[in-house]
Order: sequence, then C-alpha cells, then structure tokens
Amino acid sequence: MVFFIYEELYLGYGPYVVKAEVNIAGFLMFDYEMSKKIYGGNYSLINQIRNVIGPDKVIDPSIDETRQWEDIKRLSQELEKMTWTSDIAMSFSRRYNLDKTGLNGIIYTGRSDGRCCVTYKQMLVIPIAHAKIHGGNYKNPVWEKCSTQGVEHLRAMQQDEQKMERFSEARKGLLKEFGRQKNSRQFDLDPKMFPEIPEGVFDQMIQHICGIMKML
Repeated sequence: MVFFIYEELYLGYGPYVVKAEVNIAGFLMFDYEMSKKIYGGNYSLINQIRNVIGPDKVIDPSIDETRQWEDIKRLSQELEKMTWTSDIAMSFSRRYNLDKTGLNGIIYTGRSDGRCCVTYKQMLVIPIAHAKIHGGNYKNPVWEKCSTQGVEHLRAMQQDEQKMERFSEARKGLLKEFGRQKNSRQFDLDPKMFPEIPEGVFDQMIQHICGIMKML
C-alpha cells in the first residue's frame, strides 16, 4: 500500500485520495532528512539495517557476506548526497526481499511522486479522511472525515499484531462479500458474519462502500 507525504496532491493514480496517519517507527528510511529525525545518530542505511531489521535478516544469497556489507556501506554513503532516493529504495527492497524481514515498510522520494511511504503491514495505515479531487479543488480538496469510531478502533489495535491481522482478514472478507452482492437489489450483510469488526465500525464501513460505489 502506498500513500504520499507531499505538499501537493498527485493525480497520476486517479481522483480519489486518502489522508492517513502512520506510525513510521520500524520503517527503513532512504531519505536521510527523515531518518535523522527518527533514528538520530543511527540514521544511515547500514545502521538502520543493524538496529531496525537485524543484520541476520538482510541476506543476498548471490554474493558472499563481506561483499554484501561493502555494497550496503557504499549505498549508505551514496544516499548522503541523493534527493531522488527511489531508484536505490526499490532495487534494494527487491534484492533483499524487505517485505519478508518483518520490516514495517520503507520511505523514499520519487522523481515524480514526491516523498512516498510503502507499508508492508496495511493495518498500520489509519485513514482519517478522504476526498475526490479534480481541476476545481486540486489545491484545496474537500475532505470528508472517516468514522471516528473506526479510527479509534484501528489506533487501539496498533500494539496487537494478531488482532490487526484478524481485523484485516475480516475486512477483506467483507469487501469480497460486498463485491459478490453488489449487483443485487438488496444487500444481505450481517455484522455477525464478521465478529472481528465492531458493529458500529461495520455499519460505517458499509455506508462508505455504498457511497464510493455510487461515485464510480
């Protein structure tokens, strides 16, 4: 899942945008401006790997360990002078399968996207508002706040990974069932089918889904 940390909205991915909050602790940051604020003196890529992921989890089987760490040290130095860090971030994440290391995500700056946050754990992204943008409101979108109950529920789950996973699976199930019934004249969706989703949150999710379907 990707969202943008940027001053202006970008229309390249469609007209619907979501404003979200993300706890970026446990992210690998290729933008040193941010990593210095979060990790202090351990801001460099090589130190982040040692302290955030663990050196034993970043392995490239195609080269020996000595050469691997020489490469990581070289990239750490290159990032000191880079503005557009996306090239290194994307190739590095694929090479070392960062999504399999337990890492929460990565942060980098793209040439056209601006600063981006990619999370490997979707429940860490808490939507707080959404909007549809077009030429008339491009600079000042009309934000519609997300359900307060839903936001608070997601915040409360942040420290319980198993609960987050169960909620995530329930949400996927709800969306799948909604898709299956979307052409019906009347929905038959019982909150008891999805006990991991609180009833108030369930009702508001249905309202939002129906609203989005009307806009498409």
